[in-house]
Amino acid sequence: MTPSSTRQSLTGTVFEQPEIVEQEAQHLATEFGVADRCSYVAGDMFEAVPSADVYFLKHIIHDWSDTQAIQILTTIREHAPDDAQLVLLEHVLPESNSSHFGALYDIQMIVWTTGRERTPDEYASLLEQSGWEHNETTFGKNNLLGAIKATPT
Repeated sequence: MTPSSTRQSLTGTVFEQPEIVEQEAQHLATEFGVADRCSYVAGDMFEAVPSADVYFLKHIIHDWSDTQAIQILTTIREHAPDDAQLVLLEHVLPESNSSHFGALYDIQMIVWTTGRERTPDEYASLLEQSGWEHNETTFGKNNLLGAIKATPT
């Protein structure tokens, strides 16, 4: 199987709030030519999520307090198969107090939400408290975004 044919056999689910799912004109799957392999499911991530092989959350956990983040991650774990993977894509702050671009986002989070940007150790703690094992954190170009990878404990 070639990488291209492997990609074409993948399916995905966009899990979103009902009012977002109802706005079909906003669904990007059609624009990207993958509507036949992508479904949109409405729900509340604090209550239940669809079962999946991989859960990918981009800029979700940073919006919430530690208590709420643990609740979201626990809900996902309760519905995840034992061989699932979790990937969080977030601005990850350095463990030291050194200057970092993510600190600007942290200020925004403090002003507008109950959330905040976190260090790798802080993400690892949230994961541990919600039934996940932190496997690694990798960084993209210029260390602006971190991919926090985890598997069920």
